[in-house]
Amino acid sequence: MFLTAIITIISATFIFGCARPTTHIKAFSLASEELATLAMRGYEVLDETTVQRKIAEVAADPKQIPDDDTFVGLLEGQEDLAIRIMALDYLRDYSAALGDLSTADVRIDIDKASKDLYGALVGLRDTFQEETGKDAGIEDEDLAIIATAVDAIGTVIAEAKRRVAIKTIVIKADPAVQNVSKLLRDEVPIFGEFVKANLSTIETEMIKSYQRRAEKLTFDQRVAYIQQIRKQHRITEKSGNFFRDLGTAAEMLGSSHAALRKAVEKNKFTTSEIIEHIGELADFAKSLREFYKELLESE
Repeated sequence: MFLTAIITIISATFIFGCARPTTHIKAFSLASEELATLAMRGYEVLDETTVQRKIAEVAADPKQIPDDDTFVGLLEGQEDLAIRIMALDYLRDYSAALGDLSTADVRIDIDKASKDLYGALVGLRDTFQEETGKDAGIEDEDLAIIATAVDAIGTVIAEAKRRVAIKTIVIKADPAVQNVSKLLRDEVPIFGEFVKANLSTIETEMIKSYQRRAEKLTFDQRVAYIQQIRKQHRITEKSGNFFRDLGTAAEMLGSSHAALRKAVEKNKFTTSEIIEHIGELADFAKSLREFYKELLESE
């Protein structure tokens, strides 16, 4: 759905001309929003595979019975992981609000986008500081400047003032976006080893189960069992690369926003570099979606 929307926006720009100079801001926000959403699901994979591993371990031993802990994933009680999810959530909200601001046609929509934007930027700042103890790069003074620029757009939307507001937002928000993106880039890939270990344990228990039951199964049943093991093996092998890609996705969010800042500093809202980044974000999101689909089919 996001990819279709992005293609539609870009295509319409080339065919009919740019309805407003901020058209590609919306396309950028859609691509960034989905990529952040997909990266958040990486933590869901981490949590779910932990539960699936526990279930497989209990099922492997008939003497064991499941208890409350069997169904508790890795996220519960893990404040560090929760903070990272919140950071991604705020990064997604920021991207969405920026896109909404770029296309809002009435004041009430401007106000809503402004409120969402403020919440996202405060969230980015606070979660980064809580996790690292460092300044994210956006202060109350910056938020006040952003609020003033957005308010200046007016009741009757003035495109020139909208561009000034977006330029102000992107420039002021960029340090926080870069800091959060770097944090996620460096740390998200580490979790791939945990997920791979979880999936590998499940695969091992499947193989052991097959060995115990093979003689009592028909040929067709054995083939079906082995096909399930093969599917699990493929997912296990891909999982490490998947989390590496999530780290790359975080890096891409940062580099794309940097390209956007570079453009708006020159009062440009559509450049070939921005269009290229939008395409890369959308393509990368597609590859991540395909992994999720395969993972869900294996469950």
